[in-house]
Order: sequence, then C-alpha cells, then structure tokens
Amino acid sequence: MHRRRTIPSFAGTLEVPMSELNTTPLIDVMLVLLIMFIVTVPIATHKVPLDLPQEIRSRGIL
Repeated sequence: MHRRRTIPSFAGTLEVPMSELNTTPLIDVMLVLLIMFIVTVPIATHKVPLDLPQEIRSRGIL
C-alpha cells in the first residue's frame, strides 16, 4: 500500500516512492510541549512568602 509517483523518462515511466514527511505527529508533540510549558512556568515562578530568622552574630564565636 505504498504510494508511488510516476516519472516520465527516456525508457518509459518510472515508479518512485512518495517521500513526504508526515507532520501530524510532530505538531502533536509540539502542542503537548507548549501546553506543558504554559502550565509549568507560572508554577516555577510562583513565590511563597517566608519569614526566615535573622542571623545573630555574637562575639567570641567565629
């Protein structure tokens, strides 16, 4: 069931397999990656406020 293309030549016609790239899987993968990127960027850049203790420097220690 391979599609073939006929090309006229001096010796008659030649049957050559069609060499077309199927871009549907490529587009599907790119759309999935785009959706994952759109979902994960806001999660990665979200900041949670934290109250961290301040450093206490005392004399005699280091």
